[in-house]
Amino acid sequence: DIGLFAQWGIDMLKVDACGDAEPARTIVERWRRLLSESGRPVLFSNCMNGCLTGDWQPWCAESTNMWRTSGDIRATWSSMLQNLAALRGRGAAAGPGAWNDPDLLEVGMGEFAFDGTARSLEMNRAHFALWCVTSSPLIVAPDLSHCHPEILEVFLNRPAISVNQLYAGNAGDLLEEQGHGEVWHKALSNRSVAVVLLNPMMSGPPLSLNVSFSRLPALGRPSRCVVFDIWRGSSEVVDDQVVATSVAPQSARFLLISRCGSLSERRSEVV
Repeated sequence: DIGLFAQWGIDMLKVDACGDAEPARTIVERWRRLLSESGRPVLFSNCMNGCLTGDWQPWCAESTNMWRTSGDIRATWSSMLQNLAALRGRGAAAGPGAWNDPDLLEVGMGEFAFDGTARSLEMNRAHFALWCVTSSPLIVAPDLSHCHPEILEVFLNRPAISVNQLYAGNAGDLLEEQGHGEVWHKALSNRSVAVVLLNPMMSGPPLSLNVSFSRLPALGRPSRCVVFDIWRGSSEVVDDQVVATSVAPQSARFLLISRCGSLSERRSEVV
C-alpha cells in the first residue's frame, strides 16, 4: 500500500480506527515506519487510534503529525463546541510537526451554511477563529470554488491564518471561563498574544467578556498595548485590559494584542 501511495504522490495519509484488531500504538508505529521507509515526506494523520484527549501518550506526538482529540465533528454549533472542549488543557501537548486535531472545519456547511445574515457570518468566523487560536489543522469541508464570497473571505483571512501558523511554545488553550463565556488564547512571537472571546450560547443576551493584560504573561505585564481586531481589520490602543461589551450568542471577538509598553500617551491612537 505504501509503495502505491508513494507512486501516486500523496502528501497526507489518514489512518482511521475502523475495524482495528491490534493495539493502537502497534498500528500507528507500523504505518510510521513504512512511511519513513518510503522516502516520501507525507503528513501522517492518526484518526482515533488512541491519542484522544484522556488517552494521550507521548508516543502520539513521536509517531504522528496530528491526532484526533475527539469524535467526528458534525456541521452543528453544538458539535463544534464539543470538539473544541476536547482541546482544553491540550495546548502544551502540541508543537511543530505534531498537532492536536479536533477534526475538519465545518465553516460554510450544515448549520454554518451562510444565509446572508450577520449572525450566520459571525458563527462561521467564531468557528474559524477557534481553530486558528488552538493551532488546529485548517482542513476545509466545502468546495471553495462554490463558496459565498463572505465565507471565502473567512478562509483567506491572512491575519487569522498567521495566528494559526505561528508557534511560541504552546499551541493555544482555554485561559478561563467567564460566566457562560470563554476566553481562549495563544502566545505568539515578539510579545504578542491572540485572544478569542467566545459566547458559546445558542440564544440569550450578549455577554460582556474581557481579558486583562496581566493574565497574559507572554505580553510581559504591560499597561498599554495595541489591539487589532482580526475580523474588523482595525486597531486601537488599549490600557490594562480588553473589554468586549456585547458579544452576541454564537459569536466571538478575535483579537491580536501586541506592541505593548512603549506607545504614545494618546489612548485614541490608531495604527
